[in-house]
Order: sequence, then structure tokens, then C-alpha cells
Amino acid sequence: MGLRNLTRIFKAIDKHGDGVIDLDDFRWAFIDYGFQVGKEDSAMVLAAFDKDGNGVVDCTEFMSAMKGPLNAVREQCIFDAFGKVANGSESVAIGQLADAMCCSEEERDRRMNAMDLNADKMISFKEFKEFHWCLSANFKSDDEFITEMK
Repeated sequence: MGLRNLTRIFKAIDKHGDGVIDLDDFRWAFIDYGFQVGKEDSAMVLAAFDKDGNGVVDCTEFMSAMKGPLNAVREQCIFDAFGKVANGSESVAIGQLADAMCCSEEERDRRMNAMDLNADKMISFKEFKEFHWCLSANFKSDDEFITEMK
């Protein structure tokens, strides 16, 4: 299952549209699909997805539960790509990152908006990694993903 389908599922479950799935979102998702579950069962599912234990499931946790974690090759590729632009900094200005991308202006703008989760016009490594982790779900092989990252 690719990124678009998983993203569509995530958004369908996220009834509040706040970018996270909470206990009620999980419960209602089950009910919407014909499963009568209580809060206790929904809480067990939420706990399985909620890796950081904050009581909600974000996109990365959802994708990880559905697709598994990044493998070492892809993680290193993301780390290297960020390092080339950030030059040792923990974050990079959105314009600086956009300038380094080899795609249309429209695609750069779309990617920057998707990456800048806190809308501060800076992309942290965490934001960069989360975006590219989700993107990696579209590539079957590491070689295809590495080519996309160049």
C-alpha cells in the first residue's frame, strides 16, 4: 500500500482534522467499518500505534505501524541529504532547502508546506525525516528511493 492510500486512510480516521488520531478517532473508525468495540479495545489499538506514549498517533507513528520503520539504507540517505543542506545545523530555512531541490517550483512549494509542520519557515531534521519517511513508502526499492533523494 502506497503513501497516498495510507495518507487517505489516516485522514479518514482523523475525524478532527488535527493531524493526529486519538482514542475516539480509532473507536469511531472501527464503528464506521461495522466493528462494535469499546474504549478499552480501542485503547489497546491506540497503544500499539502510539510509540511515543503521548496518547495520540501522528502520521509517522501511523505509517510506521502500517509499513514498518525505515530501513538503515533509507535512514542514512535521509540523514545525508539533510546534512548536505543544513551544514551541521539542526534546522534549515525553508527557502534554502527549496533552492536545493531539483523539481518544479509548484512541487517544491507543495513539499515545503508539507514538511514545515509547525509553520515556522524552518525545517528541522525531524520534519525532514518524517516527510521523507512518508515519501519512501512510494518506492519499492532502496535504489529508487536513493535516486529520488539525489
